[in-house]
Amino acid sequence: MKSLYALLVGINAYQPPLAQLRGCRKDVAQIEGFINKYVGTGMNVHLKKLEDQQATYGHIKTAFRDHLGQAGPGDIIWFHFSGHGSEEPTAKEFLDLEPNGKDQNLICYPDPSGPSDYLADKELAVLLYELQQKASGKEPVHIVVSLGSQDQVFPSQDRSRSNGPPFTISLANVPFSESPTQSGQLRRWLLCETKRSIADTSGLTSGVKCVRKCRTCR
Repeated sequence: MKSLYALLVGINAYQPPLAQLRGCRKDVAQIEGFINKYVGTGMNVHLKKLEDQQATYGHIKTAFRDHLGQAGPGDIIWFHFSGHGSEEPTAKEFLDLEPNGKDQNLICYPDPSGPSDYLADKELAVLLYELQQKASGKEPVHIVVSLGSQDQVFPSQDRSRSNGPPFTISLANVPFSESPTQSGQLRRWLLCETKRSIADTSGLTSGVKCVRKCRTCR
């Protein structure tokens, strides 16, 4: 039987100056419930959650490699993130990949002792590429990325990458044109609109698009 390896990340308890969010852990519960009810009957499900203080840059990176990295040919990898996002100036080396000159980041839970609080889109592409290569075989691994927020938050400069790389994940020897984000093997859900709160304004305590996507798939 094939397997699904899921890494679900939800952060409500951001620290100032970032605003706290209300629905990110609810998003994680929605996705977990969907997977267990509609996928778990036909596949072996291996699910790992990182919430609030657990969801640091280092822990997310480690979970990609140690948990999602167990997937083999024909398996499904699902990465979900609900939390703040940001845009920051990209390095000159990547201007040809970024017409607007900006990187898109997922903002992790702050870790003063860690290398960064921001998982850049380039680093996410590298992590996905590593998974693709590790699980390569006659039958491809299938990757799903669902993002629960795209807030345009500009973090304080003392923890930002406003001067560009170095990234803490090596980008060397990764052909970005062949990464899952470019090759069509990636399935991506954007669960909240730009500048929209992760909490649904109608009173739901979970991202409105997260609820709708799960309902649609059911």
